[in-house]
Amino acid sequence: MGLSPQGPIYRSDKQNPQELEKYLKRTFPELRRVAARLGAEISFIHESVARRDHHRGTTWGKIGSTPVVEDSGDRFGLKLISAVSPSGDMRFTVIEGPMNSETFIEFLK
Repeated sequence: MGLSPQGPIYRSDKQNPQELEKYLKRTFPELRRVAARLGAEISFIHESVARRDHHRGTTWGKIGSTPVVEDSGDRFGLKLISAVSPSGDMRFTVIEGPMNSETFIEFLK
């Protein structure tokens, strides 16, 4: 049938192509000029969490019988934060405690 399993590309259904174009042609170039004038660095930051008790996905099982996966019940999680500059410089860290303004400011430093 011409089909194969593939990982999809996820794109926000809220994305506005006109606003994206405006950002790329006007807003971001202006931000770069301001950053250069101030001696500042622009970075795009992302935060995520990796948890031990997160159960994602499915498994195969007999129809009418829900599979049971044995789990210790132990819980822990790590917060991950990274920053990438427009030129590709990357900084990242792992935070074991709470992610709050203090840890975020420390990351920025």
